[in-house]
Amino acid sequence: MGHGESLVRNAVLAQIVLSELPMTRNAIGMSVATRYAVVFSSWQRQHAYEHVAALRRAELVMPADAGKPARYRATAAGVAAWRAWLVSPIEQRLPVRDALTRLHSTRAGDHATMLRIVDLCEERLCAAAEGLRGPQPGADLVQRLARDALRTRIVAELQWCQDARDGIAEQVG
Repeated sequence: MGHGESLVRNAVLAQIVLSELPMTRNAIGMSVATRYAVVFSSWQRQHAYEHVAALRRAELVMPADAGKPARYRATAAGVAAWRAWLVSPIEQRLPVRDALTRLHSTRAGDHATMLRIVDLCEERLCAAAEGLRGPQPGADLVQRLARDALRTRIVAELQWCQDARDGIAEQVG
């Protein structure tokens, strides 16, 4: 499963965990579409169907009752998997997207977890920046320009981490 798919799967799981009541697949799809609109621009609510099925096979969600259409709730293992994912290392590819997905997946007011997610994103970005230090022997002009572009993006994303931390601190204070 690709990184983008696991982010979506975890977002679907988060919606089920965070919901006060069991949800149908359609309601889950609409909730993801609303909550993650800035993260998953190509999301369609039908995507929830396949992810709910995968989560069910993994025993992370289960039908809440015998009603039709089925309504789903998280299992204890699903809640544990959601909690573990929120504070697991950020993926190297698209770290800010990963962090934004996790931030959207926290409980309202859980500022400690939100700050931890931003810290994890910053750690990943710093590791990536460290890998770009120093000259690259034998690099041609285009390779150097590509490294410069990546370095510039990392600097901007590190600034985003600081801005996010400040925004969360404002909510706490």
